[in-house]
Amino acid sequence: MRNRQLRSWLSPKLRFESSDSKTTKMYTPQVADHIARPRNVGEIRSPSGVGDVTNEVCLDRIRLSIRVDQDRLTDAKVKAQGCPPTIAAASALTELIIGRSLTEVESLTRKDIVQSLGRLPVAKMHCASLAIDALRAAIDSIEQSPVSSPA
Repeated sequence: MRNRQLRSWLSPKLRFESSDSKTTKMYTPQVADHIARPRNVGEIRSPSGVGDVTNEVCLDRIRLSIRVDQDRLTDAKVKAQGCPPTIAAASALTELIIGRSLTEVESLTRKDIVQSLGRLPVAKMHCASLAIDALRAAIDSIEQSPVSSPA
């Protein structure tokens, strides 16, 4: 009886996966996989651009380094600190951008991150926004770098 009362106090978003089919999973299998095995972790040596952003409310942080060659994003590495969905969103972002043109990458939105993760709880949508903010900052840093003139 006590477990049933406790479960009734938890909102569906706060319930964790269990063998009880009535409980709602908090994270999709895609989110859980990115949390357990984040992709492209680290930093690129001599990157073309770097985006380092922090959510001022929760202090989650994503540092994205990218390499661009002939208008195509050829590599991306990420360092993420914060809640598990932030790590998942950062990891998913790298998978979405590697191999794409800058034009394609510039058109990505928070919805693309969420879609690649299956879904995120409403209270964690800011994690996908933070990943996109890191991407925008990395792209902006490319455009701000001095262009070397041919010799």
